[in-house]
Amino acid sequence: MEPRRPRLPLTVLALGATSFFNDVASEMVFPLLPGFLALLGAGPTFLGLLEGVADAVSALLKYLAGKRADKGGQKGLVLLGYGFTTFVRPLLAVVAAPWQVLAIRAADRMGKGVRSAPRDALLAGAVPAFETGRAFGFHRAMDHTGAVVGRLWPPRCSSSASRCAPSSPSPSSPGCWWWPPSFW
Repeated sequence: MEPRRPRLPLTVLALGATSFFNDVASEMVFPLLPGFLALLGAGPTFLGLLEGVADAVSALLKYLAGKRADKGGQKGLVLLGYGFTTFVRPLLAVVAAPWQVLAIRAADRMGKGVRSAPRDALLAGAVPAFETGRAFGFHRAMDHTGAVVGRLWPPRCSSSASRCAPSSPSPSSPGCWWWPPSFW
């Protein structure tokens, strides 16, 4: 019988839980963007531009934050990245133009770019070398589970929210999509 493996450190568990809830929030909102952008008058080309800008911002900041994380301060960068994302994502509830959605999506990805490399450094440093696969596997599993849960949430909300979603875009329209069904 194999000896029992020790529990994962609190750092790994906390980062996994944070990634889970962050992905739930992200995947609840961003799959709805194409329809919302159409209500605002933007076409598919704008959606491509939006995602391209968001990915470019994230990639550049991952590199820069990784360089900075090598000098220390990983925890602060992770907190800044998650905090920034948490602050800007709800601003989608008050947009009235496609360019505002682009700015918020780019800002959201700034948070991802700032937190990703430092978070990975924290995960690697929280466990002995022979446990890094387990730590990263747990984190990725929590991340992907959050994405699945977040994708399943909006259809439950939107069927109840249809009575409050206006037929034309307004600053309040995406706000209806953000509330869990228990509020109805």
